[in-house]
Order: sequence, then structure tokens, then C-alpha cells
Amino acid sequence: MKKIIFLILAVEIFFLQTADSQLIKSYGVKVAFTSADQKYNYTNLPDIETKRRIGFNAAVFAEWLNMPFISFVTQCEYAQRGMGMVFNRTENSPDIIATYVDYNRVDYLSIPVFVKLSLPV
Repeated sequence: MKKIIFLILAVEIFFLQTADSQLIKSYGVKVAFTSADQKYNYTNLPDIETKRRIGFNAAVFAEWLNMPFISFVTQCEYAQRGMGMVFNRTENSPDIIATYVDYNRVDYLSIPVFVKLSLPV
């Protein structure tokens, strides 16, 4: 009986391979500032003046599968975009009394998934 157990253990040790216990290869946080603007090119209207909108961008990411040639990168990202439009304020006369900026916001959440291929060098 001891010989059979020893033989089974010897075969298991001979064919033993290492395996990573962690699925996540790397992870991190990204933070950035953004500057967004938009230009209009209408033929029948005068030029519309726009202003930049300053915002921020934040993301967390993880790289999965510690394999030599392929891995997956998943990310959850929040981004602020938009722009400001400059308007002239007039009352009952064609004279411009004041100008004001109306900001349009486009904030969104994106969840991209990337496949990362590596070539040996």
C-alpha cells in the first residue's frame, strides 16, 4: 500500500506545473484634467463664439490573466466634457446690454474592455 501511495505522489510531483493563484496581473487609478470645446461653421448665421469647459477624468483599471502573450484590461472611467456658448443679451433694442456664457455639460461613464497582445522580443 505504501508503494502505491509513493508511486502516485511521485507521478504527481513529476507532472506538477506552477500556476498563478491571482487573476489580476496589475491594477491602478488614473486621474486627469480635460479641456473640451466645440466649433460651429454655419453659412447663414454669424460666428457663434464658444468657450472651453475644464473638467476632470478619473478611472480605475485592472489587467487580467497573467499569460505570456495575452491579457485583458478592463476599466471604469468617468469623464466630463462640454462647452460654453457666448450669448449677447438685448432687451427691446438692438443694443447689446451684456454677454453671458451658457455651459452645456456632457458627463459620461464608460466601461471599456481591451485585449492586450504581447510579442516576444
